[in-house]
Amino acid sequence: MPVTVESIHEPNAEDWADLLKIYRDDPHFTGAPDAIEAHLRNHLDDPEMQLYGGRFNGRLLAAMAVRTSGDEWCLSDLCVRSITRRRGVARSMITALERNANRAGITISATIGSEDTALLQLARKAGFQVRQLVPPTQLALERHPRGAANA
Repeated sequence: MPVTVESIHEPNAEDWADLLKIYRDDPHFTGAPDAIEAHLRNHLDDPEMQLYGGRFNGRLLAAMAVRTSGDEWCLSDLCVRSITRRRGVARSMITALERNANRAGITISATIGSEDTALLQLARKAGFQVRQLVPPTQLALERHPRGAANA
């Protein structure tokens, strides 16, 4: 599925509708649409955060947030609409982030729930390694730029 990954700065009404659908599909995002929108607006208002969307046929079907401060980018809130999961969309999102991080010589990190086996499998396929266990049930992961020595 060819997905165009783009930076989202000022979502239009259709983008907001798509973003709400994306995150309502995710079991990790519990709450009313207003709470999800407020969470995303906090990302958009934070100068160290970047919101990315995966677009197919003009519609957003995936999104992720990246904290871009310092020499490490922290990936969070990666989510794909349930109707398009298992088609390589999340992998396309991560690949686009990897390209940018590799060019800048930046390490990518993420923290995920240790019980989320599908996300852990995706992260490992994308080259992330477990950095540490974050009690009680989370794993801190990192992916170094290609050619960089693993610390």
